[in-house]
Amino acid sequence: MPTRVRRLLARLPPASVPLVLAVVGADLVLAREVGFGVALGSDGLNYVAVARNLLAGEGFAQDLHGPYTDWPPLYPALLAAASLFAFDPYDAAGPLNAAIFGLTVFVAARYLRERLESRALAAAGSLALALAWPLAELAAGVHSEPAFVLFTTLALIHAERRLRGGGRRALVLSAVFAALAWLTRYAGAATPVAVIFLLALRRGIGWREKLREGLTYAAIAGLPTGLWLIGNLLRTGALRSGIASTGYSLAEIPRDVAAALGAWALRGAPAALEGLHAPLGALALALLAAASVRCAVRARAAAGG
Repeated sequence: MPTRVRRLLARLPPASVPLVLAVVGADLVLAREVGFGVALGSDGLNYVAVARNLLAGEGFAQDLHGPYTDWPPLYPALLAAASLFAFDPYDAAGPLNAAIFGLTVFVAARYLRERLESRALAAAGSLALALAWPLAELAAGVHSEPAFVLFTTLALIHAERRLRGGGRRALVLSAVFAALAWLTRYAGAATPVAVIFLLALRRGIGWREKLREGLTYAAIAGLPTGLWLIGNLLRTGALRSGIASTGYSLAEIPRDVAAALGAWALRGAPAALEGLHAPLGALALALLAAASVRCAVRARAAAGG
């Protein structure tokens, strides 16, 4: 990159580049919506129906399937809140998700600018986020993933600050955003598990303090969704109505993750190799786990030295 450009980036206020890229990202989503409309799938139909029922005072209810329990409640609630400004929930989804995507770009770009010494590299990474077309396509529809990505990103950023020696405020903020991510999609349960594991790996901190922080984090991150699931159980007799009907067990998740990873690695390969998807994916996951453990061991040894 030319020296003049590097000097210009170094002189700009810290928030200027992230703010510009956030606007670019939001505009990208809005342009996609104007050109093709706001995408609406089966999940989106449920989100919109629940948001309309919330505005009508009928609570978290679906139109055809009774109580809303298959997904967490935050995204339909956000749609309903955005609809208070004279929008229908479907019409509100477009600008809401565009704003969420722009905010995600801003948060991530600010983080890159703080952590990377090279302003040019931070700007390039931020631009890649702003132009991330797969995420922009998700944001151009009635999907909860953009909100989930935003809350998860914020949770991990504040967790990293706590791991670097930040105060308890960083720990609490990370747990709050992890709670919001979990309240948006059930997959958010993975964030508290990962953060608590990382907190437990720190050196120079007694096990009592680690236990106290882990329990605090788990309580803050898990309480909202825990109360929601208890409410589902009291209303319907099940945590989620979809669990019994799908026949999909938790034991199948690792197998399917490995198969999906293997299918991606062998994309375009002959159909005869389909049986290798799961073994190849499992091997890749095992190598990744081994490399992660090795890096953790070396990091602990370096810190101890």
